[in-house]
Amino acid sequence: MKVYYIDDSFFQTTDFAREILHRFENYKLLHGNGPILISAAKQENAVMQEYIRQYDEGIILTSPALFDMEGVRGNLHSTFLSLEGFAPMQTYSGSFVEYDTETMCCKRIYLEMFIHHTQSDIDVMKQMLEMLDEQLAIGKHKQWLH
Repeated sequence: MKVYYIDDSFFQTTDFAREILHRFENYKLLHGNGPILISAAKQENAVMQEYIRQYDEGIILTSPALFDMEGVRGNLHSTFLSLEGFAPMQTYSGSFVEYDTETMCCKRIYLEMFIHHTQSDIDVMKQMLEMLDEQLAIGKHKQWLH
């Protein structure tokens, strides 16, 4: 079973948050639905409450919560998730954690890494190579200064 861990930054009223939530939804469509666990600093977030109300694809839990879902047990806090069998994890803006309880693997997925998804893979690779070249050039320049 897939379990997704996000925080309430996905539900801010900014363009960035809307884009990140949209990418999260697309990721779930491609990789499978599962329970969503949300660390929330405050429960009175109207966007989050509306998302929960309209969500019909499964279970959503918000912090604080002790839970046991189909044998998956854990403790959801406002700042971290402790899922049985996994190290405690925190969320970061623009990313989420995906747990796979069948393979006992978890990974952090960064949704803001590539902002322009309309570019081809080759263009993205060229951009990354240019950025790497720039950083290497800066590093070489710093060595000459010392």
